[in-house]
Amino acid sequence: MADADWLFELASILGERVGELVETMPAQELLMWSRWLQSKPRGDKRGDWHASMIAKAIHDIALGFSGKQNPSRLEDYLPTWKLVEPGDDTRGMKLAARSIFGNMVPLPKEAGQ
Repeated sequence: MADADWLFELASILGERVGELVETMPAQELLMWSRWLQSKPRGDKRGDWHASMIAKAIHDIALGFSGKQNPSRLEDYLPTWKLVEPGDDTRGMKLAARSIFGNMVPLPKEAGQ
């Protein structure tokens, strides 16, 4: 977690403003919350991994029913985040699709290829 992200997450959990927490909660308790929140992934932080595991399992089961023995890799289903150059809409859309569907979508060709 970034430096103060845990504080905003704690405020969200407790339904208070960050300023109220800092003013009213003892420093020792804030420190304990900080350590606890930073020790565990919470919320959707591992959602991409969970979705990838499910997609891989479905793919591998389907392969088993078809008789093919070519299991996929988890990395094939993880999103790959790429920066998109401004003004390159077609390439940007293809890269966005790749970030959602992972390596199952081929990379777009570079200009001039």
